[in-house]
Amino acid sequence: MFALGLPNRSGGFELRSSIFKGSSSPKDISVISRGSSIVSVFEGFLDFLSAAKLSGEHFSGDDIIVLNSIYNIVKAMELKEKHKSHFLFLDNDDSGRKAVSLLMKKFPEASDMSHLYANAKDLNEKLVGKVIQSNHNKKGRGL
Repeated sequence: MFALGLPNRSGGFELRSSIFKGSSSPKDISVISRGSSIVSVFEGFLDFLSAAKLSGEHFSGDDIIVLNSIYNIVKAMELKEKHKSHFLFLDNDDSGRKAVSLLMKKFPEASDMSHLYANAKDLNEKLVGKVIQSNHNKKGRGL
């Protein structure tokens, strides 16, 4: 058994494999701090990895917050106050939209980036869709 893991700030890990989605205790947000005035916020770490893949080097200098659960939104708020620019990459579902609304009330300068993956639930679904589409196109089955 194996899984990809992202450490959180409390010593736990978010864990993913093809058959497992879970975490070790304690559950918390994951933070990549580079001293930037820009922060990008992701709901899950596969969304962060998908964004890195889709955008190349775009996130290489940003501070990153991965919520690891939409319920960790409050934990992320104190960290975000030091940033001038906030980019929100939360899911296109009711919980994600409520979280975006909450964050944009506290941080009016925040940008909701969900328009970049409007036809998908999240960034990971967009990336998987692009990969599938690319494979179909290579086989002469364009969509």
